[in-house]
Amino acid sequence: KGAGLYVDRASGVEMEDVTILKNQAWSVFGILTDSDTSDERQRREGECRDRNGKKDFNDFAVARYGVFIGCKKPSGYGSDEASLSYGGGIFLNNVTANVLKTHNVEVRENQAAVGGGVNVNNSNTILSNIDIISNVASSRGGGIAANGYSAQTLTLRAMNVKNNYAGEKPDTGENKYEDGYGGGISASKMILKFDGANTIKGNKAASGGGISLGKAQLLGEISDNSTISENIAVRGGGIFAVESDTNQGTGCVEQDVIIERILLSNNKARGGAGISVAAKCAEVHN
Repeated sequence: KGAGLYVDRASGVEMEDVTILKNQAWSVFGILTDSDTSDERQRREGECRDRNGKKDFNDFAVARYGVFIGCKKPSGYGSDEASLSYGGGIFLNNVTANVLKTHNVEVRENQAAVGGGVNVNNSNTILSNIDIISNVASSRGGGIAANGYSAQTLTLRAMNVKNNYAGEKPDTGENKYEDGYGGGISASKMILKFDGANTIKGNKAASGGGISLGKAQLLGEISDNSTISENIAVRGGGIFAVESDTNQGTGCVEQDVIIERILLSNNKARGGAGISVAAKCAEVHN
């Protein structure tokens, strides 16, 4: 978590003229124990090298005192959230609204399974004046992933989220991304609020090239000049709305997704170039 910067319950963070560049968050699997034989250790090390496709020991191995003990896992999927990596550039955990003060900050070319650029977890906070560019998430949130447990709010001000992508196969061409939610932003169980001149542009994913929403609200004002544009996806070029567990029965217990006063333009997708709604219960209006 937070390969470039990890912030947990901080009282204040200020960044000026900072570039967070080419960091990679990874988790570990296949941890060896003291009872494993040298043959088993060697076999597991070989499997790890083959899986990662890298020959340099430090690129694929987790070591203790120079001895292989486990395999790096920079990406991944599945129900075991603990096995994923979070926040290639920045990981924010349990932070409050005015903690993060930024000026001329760039988060570029970082990688993680969730939140290639920035991961915001269980926080009410504001991100402002940050360029989040060309980051990669193998699972969701190429630029930003926001994950909450209640009605928490992530507010974006003058954010530039461009050319990020989410998915396992980003090199296969337009509209061929597999898996991956929210090339620019993925928000789950959060309120995502636009508050002045945000640009979500040129991002790519299978679902939600610009933004993916799951049990989330996206609230904006057309007059604040925020735009979601020129993003590409298989489903939901601009926005993809995901069904939550709440409404799997016959009726709508509560809205899966609410989208208000958002400007979308020139997004592309096979299904729903602007917005694709896979949720049973969604509300979209000006």
